[in-house]
Amino acid sequence: MLDQYNNCYIASSTSSPNFPIVNGFDSILNGNQDAIIIKLNSDLSDVFWSTYLGGDNVDAGFSVKVDSSGYVYVCGGTASINFKTTPGAIDTSYLGGIADGYITKIDTNGSQIIASTLLGTSNYDQCYFVEIDRFGSIYTVGQTRGSFPIINAPYNNPNSSNFIVKMDNSLSSINYSTLFGDGGITTKFSPSAFLIDSIENIYVSGW
Repeated sequence: MLDQYNNCYIASSTSSPNFPIVNGFDSILNGNQDAIIIKLNSDLSDVFWSTYLGGDNVDAGFSVKVDSSGYVYVCGGTASINFKTTPGAIDTSYLGGIADGYITKIDTNGSQIIASTLLGTSNYDQCYFVEIDRFGSIYTVGQTRGSFPIINAPYNNPNSSNFIVKMDNSLSSINYSTLFGDGGITTKFSPSAFLIDSIENIYVSGW
């Protein structure tokens, strides 16, 4: 992801306890694997900040976006029951299963978490992409093997294995959530891309 100044942001994962952390809110590898978020300058010659994100089990970072104010949003999956969430978020406690999805909002200089929520069911769940519309609402697409809730969504395909969720910017409430797929909870669909256009239409592709 690039911001308006062409600074480069990366979300990924590491099992290295000596990954170079600069000015981040978490400088210690917390479990077997953590998500990492990095902000670099435009020619990749300098790290403005970098940080671990995770709990005492396995965590992964899959997607990152930056809003017009410079706040950073990252999504992924976690198997950590102590993954960092914030008061008032949509789901503040681990929901169960082998993994939950998560969305975390980080301040502009990487020094603190502004908001963080888990998303999922009592089974397997992961968030693969995060997006922001022009009004600042947050979206994610992911996989589930559980009974993911359908909220305020005229289009839905119950019992399917893929979800889309639209949230407010503070990650405190769901505007809508829906399921898409073939009605089979074990169908293996992998999302490959996810975008929101200027009038809030959603585009997702995969295989």
